[in-house]
Amino acid sequence: MKPLERILKTLAVRFAESPRETLAELGRRFLPGRNVSPQVLRLQEVTRQTPLILQIETTNVCNARCVFCAYPKILRERGS
Repeated sequence: MKPLERILKTLAVRFAESPRETLAELGRRFLPGRNVSPQVLRLQEVTRQTPLILQIETTNVCNARCVFCAYPKILRERGS
């Protein structure tokens, strides 16, 4: 296996396991000397501790037909 193929295969496997950590590692390797403000460092710390997406659904029963809503595609049982 050629060195580039090995690197790409390793990168693909690591990205599949942990995309955020893989991208962070690439950033550290390719941008090692950048000056990062304390606010950016704090934001990076907070985002590692919190979910990226939080979805809250009070009910999945709705009669409206909003064009942006995924309600028609919901596969789970409908109820409150």
